This record gives sequence, C-alpha cells and structure tokens, in this order.
Amino acid sequence: MALKLSLVPVDNKVDREPTLEVTTVRAMLAQRAGGKAVERARALTEELARLNRWKIDTTKRWHLLEEYFAAASALWPALDATYANVSHPMRGAEALAADLALGNATGLAMGYKRILADITRMRVSLTAAKIPPPLINRCQQTLARILATSNSNRLNPQGAPLRPP
Repeated sequence: MALKLSLVPVDNKVDREPTLEVTTVRAMLAQRAGGKAVERARALTEELARLNRWKIDTTKRWHLLEEYFAAASALWPALDATYANVSHPMRGAEALAADLALGNATGLAMGYKRILADITRMRVSLTAAKIPPPLINRCQQTLARILATSNSNRLNPQGAPLRPP
C-alpha cells in the first residue's frame, strides 16, 4: 500500500497572488509587528494559505516559510495569553485567537510538509533521500505547535487547567 500525503492542491486558485519576494515579506511582517495579535495572526494565516496553494520553487518556499515562522513564533505567546485560561466553550475573541493560532500552525506545517514531499520526489534514486536536518526540525516544531495549541486550552468542568498527574 502506497503512502499518500494530504497536501492542499497547488492550483493557484486564491483571491490574489501571494507575496513571493523574501525582502518584501520581511518588510511587510515588520510593518505589522506593532498591531493587535489577532489581526496579525489573521493576516499571517491568510498569506500562508495563499502561499500553500501557489506553485513556487522549493528553496524559495523554504525561505518564505522561515520568515513566516519567525513572525509566528513572536506572535504565539500573545495568542496563547488570549485563549489559554478561559472557560469552555470559548466565545468571541478567545475562540478567534485559538482558531487563528491553530490555523497559523497548520499553515506552516502544510508548507513544510510540501517542501519535504518536493525534496523527496527530487531525490528519488537508488539511495535514500537526504532530507536536510533543519527542515525536519521545523516540521517537528510546527507539528508540536499544533498539538500544543489543540491541547493546552483543555479545561476541567470547574474551569481549572488540566494538569498531568
């Protein structure tokens, strides 16, 4: 049985073309650095969704994702503070912050997964594919972030955070 990856299709069906120049992305992210965390997360998640649906060179995708990862890493503590200690079911700004934190981490993970798939296809030969260790590290970090975001806001019925025994 063949292993199948679940990747979003690269079909360029987005509302507008994503920003593809690393310097432009870096400047855009620096300009938004002072805004509200939820609005920055929304913009970052939308850009990641566009990027993941656009066909571009693997190396360029990796450089762009590194810029988005750095911006998201600076943003995550503010998002966590918004939704981490609220009672469930979450509503309003807390629910939006949790959804955006999860969407942001999922978008990053999807981009890194696409890079892994592309590199593996390029290096198919008689020898095993050599995946760069930093790429594997980023994949693990983004997947761990998805798990942390999904599980960190679980609360018991009294409203106190669940703690391992």
